[in-house]
Amino acid sequence: MTGRVFFGGHHGVCVTDLETSRDFYMQNFGFVLSGSGEISDKPEFELKKVKLEGYGIEVELIQPYETKKRDVLPENATLVERLSEVGINHLAFHVDDIDCAYLELKKEGVRIVTDYNPGKSKGLFCLDPDDNLIEISQKPFDDSLYKI
Repeated sequence: MTGRVFFGGHHGVCVTDLETSRDFYMQNFGFVLSGSGEISDKPEFELKKVKLEGYGIEVELIQPYETKKRDVLPENATLVERLSEVGINHLAFHVDDIDCAYLELKKEGVRIVTDYNPGKSKGLFCLDPDDNLIEISQKPFDDSLYKI
């Protein structure tokens, strides 16, 4: 590839119920609906989709007419087990106030899969309606692991 990447594009998330997932991301993370569509003229690839935008991020939720659920981890799966799955394994969002985010997510009944840690790491992991892993962290976080 020549040139530099100047925009992150979008994050595509395959879901089993488009409306439920759309409402989840809009209600819990403040995304707004910016488009929707359907591909119905290609039998091998028929789907409905919506595009959500917010904070300079685009999330495309895709519901194929025939979904293939990956192996489902048990409800009590550890964070290590969830992060050990091959492939893109989580979305990450930064918030200004992790304490407030935690309380709001808990109030909305969002499944939080890690112990809430208001201390040094200032973050948590939760699940969307299809068990996709979402990391919520408060800046500043420790970038020292990424120094080269």
